[in-house]
Amino acid sequence: MKKVSFLICIFLFSCKSLNKNIITEKNQVQKEEENYVFIFKESVLFNCLKCSYGDSLIKIISKKELFNSYDDFNLHLESYKNSKKIAFEHCKKIGEVEYKFDDYKEGQNYYLSHCLKLYNSKYLDSIAKSEYREKGTVGY
Repeated sequence: MKKVSFLICIFLFSCKSLNKNIITEKNQVQKEEENYVFIFKESVLFNCLKCSYGDSLIKIISKKELFNSYDDFNLHLESYKNSKKIAFEHCKKIGEVEYKFDDYKEGQNYYLSHCLKLYNSKYLDSIAKSEYREKGTVGY
């Protein structure tokens, strides 16, 4: 009887540790997806700004900005190209300013606002998540 109860205890403890490992792996995968989505969206944002303002703004920002929050985490080349394509397509769709105030100058627009709206959109979230599912983890 003691052997049976001892085996049952060992079985229960092993099941508990197995469950803990499954939860840890799931959290790790979720964290990896969140990081990938963040990097993808960050890439879209910077490419949108680059399209809107040109290289001069990016050169100014790059003096202090590292651009990549995760040193060992990069997008796949295809995902980067896709992020750039999305940003430039969005940038081209930015229409003419409806209300031009007294201090309006030709060529001005709400570029930053448009780029931030794209960055925060559910549309971009869904694309970034599908990119992660398609491409998997880190790649070059």
